[in-house]
Amino acid sequence: MFASLDFETYYDKDYSVQDLGAYRYCNDPRFEAYCVSFAREDGVRYSGPPSKFDWNLVRGCVVFMHN
Repeated sequence: MFASLDFETYYDKDYSVQDLGAYRYCNDPRFEAYCVSFAREDGVRYSGPPSKFDWNLVRGCVVFMHN
């Protein structure tokens, strides 16, 4: 089963993944993933806070992500 997953995160002109790279960006104290959007080929959809997402929906999926 294929799925897409996307995060919205805090950034500003002095704090971006482009400048810091993924590891430093995600491990910085300013990092905040405040929204996740998920869509699965069987029609399951979610958009909202990562803390309320049922992460079991990803299990067994081939997940496509980008930044």
